[in-house]
Amino acid sequence: MSINKELNQTLESISAIAHTAKSHSDIEKAITLIQKQGDGRGFIHNNTLYWAVFTLSCLTVLLSIWQQMDFSIETRQYLKLIFIPIGLLSLLTIWFRYRKVVNTGKRLYVRAVSIKAGVERLYNFDARAEWRRLAQTYGMFNAGDEGQKISAMYQGEVGQGDDNKVAYKLFEFRYVDVSTHISTDSKGRTRTHKTKTTRFKYGILAEFKNFNSISINRRSFSTKWDSASRTFNKKFKVRCSNEMAAAKFFDPKTVLAFVDDFHFLKSLEPSIDSVVCLELPKDIFPTNIHSPSLRQTSQFINELQSPRSIPRLEKSKELLQLIQQGT
Repeated sequence: MSINKELNQTLESISAIAHTAKSHSDIEKAITLIQKQGDGRGFIHNNTLYWAVFTLSCLTVLLSIWQQMDFSIETRQYLKLIFIPIGLLSLLTIWFRYRKVVNTGKRLYVRAVSIKAGVERLYNFDARAEWRRLAQTYGMFNAGDEGQKISAMYQGEVGQGDDNKVAYKLFEFRYVDVSTHISTDSKGRTRTHKTKTTRFKYGILAEFKNFNSISINRRSFSTKWDSASRTFNKKFKVRCSNEMAAAKFFDPKTVLAFVDDFHFLKSLEPSIDSVVCLELPKDIFPTNIHSPSLRQTSQFINELQSPRSIPRLEKSKELLQLIQQGT
């Protein structure tokens, strides 16, 4: 079996585990494959042929523009037309092979991090339809000019016992902002240019028993509520259906916890049936964590056996438990 074929088969097996792994024992199966491959030829494709083709293409193109060569204009154009695409294709092949190794390692490491964090990746949902459903209820999803979708989602639970357990979904919301620019040249002709920028928002959806009368940094209700803390009031704009509900939840201890521990919360918005949407920073999401390189086999295995935690996600879980206790 060729070096590249063997490596590609190993990468496919690792990708399959990264897609389905549910426990650390599943990750151990991938580690066995990595060790076997690492003890052999490692995670570098044999690109000798493509480097040779790329080099030959570069030399041919250089010769086609060298005036000392006795080539006709047609021959020079023909050589450029043939060998520039061949050289670029060879370089792209090398790049795609490199990215295949990098992406496979990242998928597996993200899966290990997710398992440690107690969340499971969801795949079977309509990304566009899910966005439309959420946009009908929550303001944070009313963003972008096109391309809106829930691009990734995880599920998990926090708390012990039926009364304290909270089921939640961790989501990534992708959208595209389109801006139009009009320019005028020296002859007075105008041209319209469109710039598209892809953006992301992150957050948690969690269902509580009875938490549907308070929002933070969202205009879900008409009544404003302020605490005795100026720092809290500056950071969190609380609106409520009635002031008693807000005062009951935001006791002095809770206000202090928001200021000290949950200052990263961007917004909180409940639905009528007490499904709360929290907008949070991007570092709560497993795919945004830094991944080690699969090519550095020993280091990768060490970090895979003891994957990093996601501090912001752990703090967000504490926030969910605080809300649950206050309902």
